[in-house]
Amino acid sequence: MDSLATGISHLPLCFSRNKLTYHVDAFDPLVTLRAGLLTYIEIHTPKAYQSAEFVKLAERVASERPMQMLSGAPFYYGTDFEIDSILDGLLSYCPPKYNQTQIMVCASMTIPFKVKSAIKNNTGVLGTVSTSETLFAIKAGLSADQYPGWKDNFFTNYFDQNKPFLTFHPREKIIDREQPEFLYWLCNLLPKPSKVNVRVEVSFSDGSTSILTPQFLVNPTQYTVYCIPVGFVTLGLDLLETDTKKVVDYQVWLSNDVNQRLTEIRTYTLETLYFPNTRYVIFVNSLGGYDTIRTTGTGQGSLKVNRTKGEKVLESNYQASSAEVFVTEITGKKVLNLNTGYFDGDQTAYLNELMFAKEIYLVSNDGFIPVTLNSDAYDYTQDNEDLAGRTFEFEFAKTENAFSDLPTAPQQTTRELVWIPSNPYCIYDPETGLTTGFQAASQLVLAYKDTGEKVKGVPPKDNFPGTEGYFAPARSSACTAGNAPFKNTAISQKGTYTRSNCINSYGDYATVTVPANTFGGQSQEEADNRAKARWAFLNTEEYANLYASCLAAPEFYTMNPQPPVNQFNYRYVTKPSTMNCQINGGIGAASGNNADLVFGNHWAIQNNTNPNSKVYPVGKNDILLPCGESYMLTIYGWDKSVRVKIYANGTSLATKTITPAEFQAGEGAYIYQISVAIPSQAKVFVLFETL
Repeated sequence: MDSLATGISHLPLCFSRNKLTYHVDAFDPLVTLRAGLLTYIEIHTPKAYQSAEFVKLAERVASERPMQMLSGAPFYYGTDFEIDSILDGLLSYCPPKYNQTQIMVCASMTIPFKVKSAIKNNTGVLGTVSTSETLFAIKAGLSADQYPGWKDNFFTNYFDQNKPFLTFHPREKIIDREQPEFLYWLCNLLPKPSKVNVRVEVSFSDGSTSILTPQFLVNPTQYTVYCIPVGFVTLGLDLLETDTKKVVDYQVWLSNDVNQRLTEIRTYTLETLYFPNTRYVIFVNSLGGYDTIRTTGTGQGSLKVNRTKGEKVLESNYQASSAEVFVTEITGKKVLNLNTGYFDGDQTAYLNELMFAKEIYLVSNDGFIPVTLNSDAYDYTQDNEDLAGRTFEFEFAKTENAFSDLPTAPQQTTRELVWIPSNPYCIYDPETGLTTGFQAASQLVLAYKDTGEKVKGVPPKDNFPGTEGYFAPARSSACTAGNAPFKNTAISQKGTYTRSNCINSYGDYATVTVPANTFGGQSQEEADNRAKARWAFLNTEEYANLYASCLAAPEFYTMNPQPPVNQFNYRYVTKPSTMNCQINGGIGAASGNNADLVFGNHWAIQNNTNPNSKVYPVGKNDILLPCGESYMLTIYGWDKSVRVKIYANGTSLATKTITPAEFQAGEGAYIYQISVAIPSQAKVFVLFETL
């Protein structure tokens, strides 16, 4: 068994099959005349598969929600737009191929998108037009009850913890040797592996085991789904058996290029009994993958026929063979009632998935035959039921109007046709926004092979992996690697986490750096947003514990450049790090009037409207504040004493110990007035320490 890969996180996606809303904040709440305000959004998607050029897909407009009074103050919520149906209509499922033996790319299951938003009235756009970062949607969904709790962290936290394939089927499964099985894997790993190996550990009847790598994938594409065939015969496990050595079970997982495990482990145990009525049903599950159910019960097929009849007037000299009523049309529907055989409780509960499946296939010698499910009720649980069987009614998805019993049709000699690539474009790495060095074609045009003449009446089709005639990207000098219309500017600033593993010293804040030209985009905003996202990704406790310094005397910190004249830098450390402390000063700090001058990072000044104020996000560290103002520290606590030490350029200015009684007298907050003058260009350090 391969060891688990470490240091890997998973990237977020949106569910297209659940309610997906995009929120636009309300316009300036100080504007009281709001009649005629309308919020607009535009959804932009790539021009072609893996293209970095986004084009407008749809536009929506709505009025903001009416103002509400909350705690005696007006509150403007803004506007929500439901965009799931728009995105879901662009996506399609990716069923496996009959007798598929290789990994298949499912490019149509995911799509990147951006949302542009603006607020307008009859005079035009108010404020600025905002463009979201690049988001990704997948044709998948969760149950109505579990979606609210998991919609924002299913593809991140849940994937980090469980590393699943795209299925909720129990991890252990009993199959037979002919059963087609498929695992669908979403590549949303960071860092992305350069190679993915399909690993199989086989256990034999003689007690021996063997680990194989029957398939692999080189340079998988981020935010892309892959279909992996893992049936017994497909993996070639039948070739490992002898008369005295049979396969008992096998386990499947994916690993990186050095065989460190990236996914969960799926176990397939081979059936030892013979069932004469075995059938296989393949269906799409809620996460977009395709699962197989093996049924062993009896089945009954029937044909339901609908006849359309007409009448005609009999002639006066009609014969006995003359007809007054005749059939104008006959259409038939084939129906199969299928008993599943016996399943255990987990498998029986899982069959809920079949009831929600939009695509279902029966496996036959002719291929995967599409059917629909007529059953509209399912008893998925029953008390004291260890083994259970159920019955489903399937209707074949083709209308019949005749009967035939012919052998396979002979090959016809026709003029040879070929798909020709058209509309080339450069491929950009979705993670970095930089060109990969490869060029692709967005469409395929059908043409005659001998002359290259286009076939009339056949429209172009998208050049997706897995489609007939697909042309894979190729290296091109027109798409030199590492380029982009715009590249990010450098970011180098202190993070929000201090080092927590220092011994007999205080942990400093880590400087998180994203070098210039690391990311690209079709606009400067897009390139810089990618850099900001990487900075936010690196800004963690783990990063600080690795790269931040341990300071025996943090009050002597240095800065380059120094604070400007008549300003000072404010830095603080809390022990523990979760303690909440803020600073504010100026006339507005005392008056509470949002129009008065104010400075700091206090929560109560966030809506200040004075253009000369300096308002920082709540709790932000390393902020520049003007000298000569009166400042207050707000410290939050309740049942423990907190000691406050204030330094300027390493020199102690004041020390104060706040008792639980003082916290409780202030209903959990204590306001400490800084009574000493802070010198120009000082590097102020405040330590808040729970005793």
